[in-house]
Amino acid sequence: MATLFDGVRQVAPLIVAKVYSSDWSCVTQDQIDAFAAATRDNQWIHRADAEHAANPFGGPIAHGLLLVSLAITLARECGALEDATWVLYGFDKLRFRAPVRSGDVIRCVTMIRGTKELGDRTLLDARFVMEIKDQQVPAFVADCLLLRASKALRNGDLVGVRPAD
Repeated sequence: MATLFDGVRQVAPLIVAKVYSSDWSCVTQDQIDAFAAATRDNQWIHRADAEHAANPFGGPIAHGLLLVSLAITLARECGALEDATWVLYGFDKLRFRAPVRSGDVIRCVTMIRGTKELGDRTLLDARFVMEIKDQQVPAFVADCLLLRASKALRNGDLVGVRPAD
Protein backbone atom coordinates (compact mmCIF):
# COMPACT_ATOMS: atom_id res chain seq x y z
CA MET A 1 0.00 0.00 0.00
CA ALA A 2 1.39 3.43 -0.93
CA THR A 3 1.92 5.88 1.90
CA LEU A 4 2.01 9.65 2.14
CA PHE A 5 5.78 9.76 1.69
CA ASP A 6 6.13 7.24 -1.15
CA GLY A 7 7.50 9.17 -4.11
CA VAL A 8 8.26 12.36 -2.24
CA ARG A 9 8.74 14.36 -5.42
CA GLN A 10 5.16 13.59 -6.44
CA VAL A 11 3.49 14.49 -3.15
CA ALA A 12 5.80 17.22 -1.77
CA PRO A 13 3.77 20.05 -3.33
CA LEU A 14 0.68 18.65 -1.61
CA ILE A 15 2.15 18.49 1.90
CA VAL A 16 4.64 21.37 2.03
CA ALA A 17 3.23 24.41 3.83
CA LYS A 18 0.11 22.52 5.00
CA VAL A 19 -0.70 23.26 8.64
CA TYR A 20 -1.80 20.50 11.02
CA SER A 21 -3.17 21.14 14.51
CA SER A 22 -3.27 18.48 17.19
CA ASP A 23 -6.00 18.08 19.75
CA TRP A 24 -5.57 19.95 23.02
CA SER A 25 -3.75 17.95 25.71
CA CYS A 26 -3.27 18.65 29.41
CA VAL A 27 0.28 18.60 30.82
CA THR A 28 0.05 16.88 34.19
CA GLN A 29 2.31 16.94 37.20
CA ASP A 30 2.61 13.15 36.84
CA GLN A 31 4.13 13.65 33.34
CA ILE A 32 6.51 16.30 34.70
CA ASP A 33 7.54 14.06 37.60
CA ALA A 34 8.08 11.04 35.32
CA PHE A 35 10.23 13.11 32.95
CA ALA A 36 12.22 14.44 35.92
CA ALA A 37 12.80 10.88 37.15
CA ALA A 38 13.85 9.64 33.70
CA THR A 39 16.29 12.51 33.09
CA ARG A 40 17.33 13.11 36.73
CA ASP A 41 16.37 16.77 36.25
CA ASN A 42 14.71 17.41 39.60
CA GLN A 43 15.22 21.16 39.56
CA TRP A 44 12.85 22.77 42.07
CA ILE A 45 10.90 24.73 39.41
CA HIS A 46 9.44 21.42 38.18
CA ARG A 47 8.36 20.04 41.55
CA ALA A 48 4.85 20.37 42.98
CA ASP A 49 6.24 20.59 46.51
CA ALA A 50 8.27 23.71 45.68
CA GLU A 51 7.44 26.91 47.51
CA HIS A 52 5.06 28.64 45.06
CA ALA A 53 5.73 32.12 46.45
CA ALA A 54 9.42 31.80 45.53
CA ASN A 55 8.76 30.26 42.11
CA PRO A 56 9.00 32.96 39.41
CA PHE A 57 6.53 30.95 37.30
CA GLY A 58 3.81 30.77 39.97
CA GLY A 59 4.02 26.99 40.28
CA PRO A 60 5.74 23.97 38.78
CA ILE A 61 6.53 24.09 35.05
CA ALA A 62 7.15 21.39 32.47
CA HIS A 63 10.66 20.68 31.23
CA GLY A 64 11.31 22.18 27.81
CA LEU A 65 12.51 18.87 26.41
CA LEU A 66 9.38 17.13 27.72
CA LEU A 67 7.38 19.55 25.59
CA VAL A 68 9.57 18.88 22.55
CA SER A 69 8.99 15.15 23.02
CA LEU A 70 5.26 15.71 23.28
CA ALA A 71 5.32 17.83 20.09
CA ILE A 72 6.54 14.94 17.99
CA THR A 73 3.85 12.66 19.43
CA LEU A 74 1.13 15.28 18.93
CA ALA A 75 2.32 15.89 15.35
CA ARG A 76 2.01 12.18 14.63
CA GLU A 77 -1.44 11.97 16.23
CA CYS A 78 -2.85 14.83 14.10
CA GLY A 79 -1.60 13.34 10.83
CA ALA A 80 1.33 15.68 10.19
CA LEU A 81 3.72 12.71 10.43
CA GLU A 82 3.06 9.42 8.74
CA ASP A 83 2.81 6.44 11.07
CA ALA A 84 6.41 5.35 10.49
CA THR A 85 9.73 5.23 12.28
CA TRP A 86 10.90 8.82 12.65
CA VAL A 87 14.39 9.51 13.96
CA LEU A 88 15.09 12.95 15.37
CA TYR A 89 17.88 14.26 13.16
CA GLY A 90 18.21 17.69 14.72
CA PHE A 91 16.94 21.20 15.22
CA ASP A 92 17.89 24.20 13.13
CA LYS A 93 16.19 26.50 15.60
CA LEU A 94 14.46 25.97 18.94
CA ARG A 95 13.22 28.84 21.06
CA PHE A 96 11.37 28.46 24.36
CA ARG A 97 9.07 31.45 24.61
CA ALA A 98 6.71 30.83 27.54
CA PRO A 99 6.54 28.38 30.44
CA VAL A 100 3.96 25.59 30.53
CA ARG A 101 2.65 25.17 34.05
CA SER A 102 1.42 21.92 35.46
CA GLY A 103 -2.23 21.68 34.43
CA ASP A 104 -1.87 23.88 31.33
CA VAL A 105 -3.48 22.66 28.12
CA ILE A 106 -1.30 22.60 24.98
CA ARG A 107 -1.49 21.67 21.33
CA CYS A 108 1.09 21.36 18.59
CA VAL A 109 0.66 23.22 15.33
CA THR A 110 2.89 21.60 12.70
CA MET A 111 3.85 22.92 9.29
CA ILE A 112 5.79 20.73 6.87
CA ARG A 113 8.40 23.06 5.37
CA GLY A 114 10.05 20.64 2.98
CA THR A 115 11.17 17.11 2.22
CA LYS A 116 14.18 15.49 0.63
CA GLU A 117 14.55 11.92 -0.61
CA LEU A 118 17.62 10.08 0.65
CA GLY A 119 17.49 6.67 -0.99
CA ASP A 120 14.73 4.77 0.78
CA ARG A 121 14.49 7.39 3.52
CA THR A 122 12.90 10.82 3.72
CA LEU A 123 14.29 13.86 5.51
CA LEU A 124 11.40 16.00 6.68
CA ASP A 125 11.75 19.67 7.67
CA ALA A 126 8.93 20.61 10.05
CA ARG A 127 8.11 23.64 12.16
CA PHE A 128 6.47 22.92 15.51
CA VAL A 129 4.63 25.65 17.40
CA MET A 130 3.51 24.53 20.85
CA GLU A 131 0.51 26.64 21.78
CA ILE A 132 -0.79 27.12 25.31
CA LYS A 133 -4.57 27.42 25.57
CA ASP A 134 -5.77 30.97 26.27
CA GLN A 135 -2.27 32.46 25.92
CA GLN A 136 -0.90 34.65 23.14
CA VAL A 137 2.73 33.51 23.30
CA PRO A 138 3.53 29.88 22.38
CA ALA A 139 5.54 27.65 24.69
CA PHE A 140 8.11 27.12 21.94
CA VAL A 141 8.79 27.33 18.24
CA ALA A 142 11.12 24.76 16.68
CA ASP A 143 12.41 24.02 13.21
CA CYS A 144 12.98 20.29 13.34
CA LEU A 145 14.51 17.73 10.99
CA LEU A 146 13.15 14.20 11.17
CA LEU A 147 14.43 11.21 9.24
CA ARG A 148 11.90 8.59 8.16
CA ALA A 149 13.96 5.47 8.52
CA SER A 150 13.66 2.34 6.50
CA LYS A 151 13.66 -1.01 8.28
CA ALA A 152 17.25 -1.41 7.09
CA LEU A 153 18.50 1.54 9.17
CA ARG A 154 21.71 0.49 10.89
CA ASN A 155 24.20 2.15 13.18
CA GLY A 156 26.11 4.73 11.17
CA ASP A 157 23.48 5.11 8.42
CA LEU A 158 22.91 8.74 9.43
CA VAL A 159 26.49 9.63 8.48
CA GLY A 160 26.58 11.73 5.35
CA VAL A 161 22.92 12.75 5.49
CA ARG A 162 22.69 16.42 4.63
CA PRO A 163 19.54 18.44 5.23
CA ALA A 164 17.89 20.31 2.39
CA ASP A 165 19.13 23.89 2.21
